[in-house]
Amino acid sequence: MTAAFLKINGIEIEFQDGEAFSFLSNLYETGTMKLSELDRWLRAHVRYTPQQ
Repeated sequence: MTAAFLKINGIEIEFQDGEAFSFLSNLYETGTMKLSELDRWLRAHVRYTPQQ
């Protein structure tokens, strides 16, 4: 859902599935699942595309 919303607004998320799984698993397992951590990761993996 997040990826679809971002794409509609000219933003694409670029990541490898294993990387995303490891990141999210680590947050869950360490009890550090916080919006600020997810926000940081998403911002590091987005690419802006021009709107036509």
